[in-house]
Amino acid sequence: MLEDVSEGGVRVPIVSKVQPLIQARGLVKRFGDFTAVDGIDVDVQPGEAFGFLGPNGAGKSSTMRMIGCVSPPTGGILRILGKDPTRDGPAIRARLGVCPSSTTSTRS
Repeated sequence: MLEDVSEGGVRVPIVSKVQPLIQARGLVKRFGDFTAVDGIDVDVQPGEAFGFLGPNGAGKSSTMRMIGCVSPPTGGILRILGKDPTRDGPAIRARLGVCPSSTTSTRS
């Protein structure tokens, strides 16, 4: 943690006031009785790169679809660029760049 020395020599933490680009708390996605995303928490700060790794069925694509404002969350809190994706989806999508990976090879 960064610290600064205030007057009187007391060390105080420097708290970042930068808002996360992506913030999720208890994020849930259900399809009927199946829970694809079960209460994840994540913060992505400006300048950070992130990705999701995990086996098939772990909820990676479902999470990215919620972040990309393509599929609404079933529960929890999600903020993208400080906005609510269920209410501000078009404005968020206008500012996002999502690069999904291909699952098939195009080699000849």
